[in-house]
Amino acid sequence: MPEQPSLSALPGDAQRELRAAFEESSIKFEDLQFQQHELGYDIFGNVSWEETGFDKSRSYRLHRTFVFFYRPRTTLPEGMLYSKSTLVSNLLGPFSRLLGMPRCQLAGEDQFNSRYDIFTATPDSLCALLTRQAIDALVFVQEAVITVNPRGVLFMRHQQAVTRSSMQIGPFGSRQVHNADQRITGNDLQPFLIDAAMACAAFVDDPDAGRRAADAVEGTFAEEAVRNVTARGGFIGKVITKHLVTRQMLETLRNKPIPRSGIPKPISKLGWKGNTTFLMGVLLLFGTIALMLALSIRNEESTWWVPLLLSLGAYGGIFPTYCYRAARKRLVIHGHAVPGFITGVEQTDDKIGNTPIYRIVVQPHPSGSCPIVSRMPEQAAKAARRFMEQGRETWVLIDPRKPGRGTWPEGWSLEALPD
Repeated sequence: MPEQPSLSALPGDAQRELRAAFEESSIKFEDLQFQQHELGYDIFGNVSWEETGFDKSRSYRLHRTFVFFYRPRTTLPEGMLYSKSTLVSNLLGPFSRLLGMPRCQLAGEDQFNSRYDIFTATPDSLCALLTRQAIDALVFVQEAVITVNPRGVLFMRHQQAVTRSSMQIGPFGSRQVHNADQRITGNDLQPFLIDAAMACAAFVDDPDAGRRAADAVEGTFAEEAVRNVTARGGFIGKVITKHLVTRQMLETLRNKPIPRSGIPKPISKLGWKGNTTFLMGVLLLFGTIALMLALSIRNEESTWWVPLLLSLGAYGGIFPTYCYRAARKRLVIHGHAVPGFITGVEQTDDKIGNTPIYRIVVQPHPSGSCPIVSRMPEQAAKAARRFMEQGRETWVLIDPRKPGRGTWPEGWSLEALPD
């Protein structure tokens, strides 16, 4: 592959899909090389991201070598194939069964089933990709971790297979940053590239692979995933069933007369309740405890006013939270449903837990209207990227009092993710 000067030489859509394949906010690429393929780009290089130890006080950058086959004109079902001898298999296998993820086994392919586990919510469509050529190649390739994404396939070795892997860890209890260098170099590099091309060829060199997978199931890949996970009744299925916003719910919401009534619970949770109920409860509890402490020590301690101020601060925090919640509720109850198109999807520096928050921009019709910006998690951003690249029309709810304020309801729905 001819060497390229930097990641910026790649087209913007290829960069977005490459970053999304790793789902890490602190991602950095090094020694990037790529070549154009008739169906897209084959990208090779080293990548690193920051990881935090169990004690949360030490962090390090994990370095890996990868090959990413970017295919912009296809849509593949999501999943991961990994050798059973790897630590990934030892962890994900039992964990996925505990959570209620569907099993994916190939009938009559004992050798393949003994060597690989498949982690996916769309087993029928993913198995449609496993042609005779793909199965034979995967059986031959050892220690593979293959992630199938909608617009490409990521190939890596597990760290157990990297003979030149080295770990440099700081002293116990220190905050020193340490490196986990699992890059593949020297004589190991050529077999790595050959295995990557061989293992992924049936997925990435066939222009009909995405269509073949889509024809294997009814509905979209997202709808197949929802059906499979909810039908098993595991932990994930129960959570999704409780919070699932369906296409039918969204269409009903869009066409209901204003003011809307009878809002389904999943929409009310995502639309305005969210974490505000928990946050207001915590603030109320903290404020009450601090107030009781201040009253109990007011005749004994000269600093009794400190918990009093903390109490007043906690109670004061309830008011802006309530106002935010009320504004979000007004959007759902009184908001005007306006058609539009996604014009931008950008990752922000904000997170909820370890999940990055994205800025999704929708341009309503007519084009002179103010663009609507929604802040949503990765799942919604993934759907927004598909809407944007396909030029598909969507819709937003706009606050009648403030036309510049709105929200994108289709980002709440797993089923809204298009193929």
